[in-house]
Amino acid sequence: MHNKILYTLLAVSLLALILAAPALAQEEAPELEIDLNRDFGYGGFGNQIQGNFSIRVSGPDDLAEVQFYLDEILLGTDQEAPFRLQFVTDDYAPGIHQIYAVGTLAEGTQLRSREITADFLSAESAGEKTMELLVPILGFTVLAMVIAALVPMLTGKKGGKVTLGNYGLAGGAVCPRCTFPFKRHYLSPNMLVGKLVRCPHCGKWAILPAASSNALSAAEERYLASQVESSEVELRPETSLKSALDDSRFED
Repeated sequence: MHNKILYTLLAVSLLALILAAPALAQEEAPELEIDLNRDFGYGGFGNQIQGNFSIRVSGPDDLAEVQFYLDEILLGTDQEAPFRLQFVTDDYAPGIHQIYAVGTLAEGTQLRSREITADFLSAESAGEKTMELLVPILGFTVLAMVIAALVPMLTGKKGGKVTLGNYGLAGGAVCPRCTFPFKRHYLSPNMLVGKLVRCPHCGKWAILPAASSNALSAAEERYLASQVESSEVELRPETSLKSALDDSRFED
């Protein structure tokens, strides 16, 4: 009786090993990895692509050869690592295509990769898709620049401390109303013939180009002369108008 039980257990164990062997072999079977990389072109949302792309394959150390397929068409063969093949989507009909690879090991075993589904777009469709992505981004960027330039000008007060001789990257301008100089903000909207700016002295809006150094010097003298008796520019009795102008150029 004891021997029968022992034989039964051995038979059950052997049967379990036989049934589990295919599963273990499947888990330990080498795999062929495949990736699709964009070299140049459009790669939008989902699987839509257009342009130059590369298929890259990796596998076991003894991988000897890789064949690259588009649908059932053999695109090419590579026998050296890294296994790679470049193709151009425009060479094939627009629409859905399946991309995969078949690798051969040194001892002859063949491995097949997973399939990559790609929707090939025409150059015209890819251009339209690109514009659909770029227009909102460019619009938001321009709007942000305009807001950044206008908010300080709209909320700023007229007057205030004026630093003469220091006009920044965008240069200085001379107000056509009050004829005083001021700094053009580099984020102010560019209107081709000049920047849309607001004079901090009188509040007038105007489209003004960068003024010449001679025009700014004359405007600085007018401004200093108008401020001799105000609190913004205090001149000592022995200080000349020209000296005050020269000193103002070194203020922060």
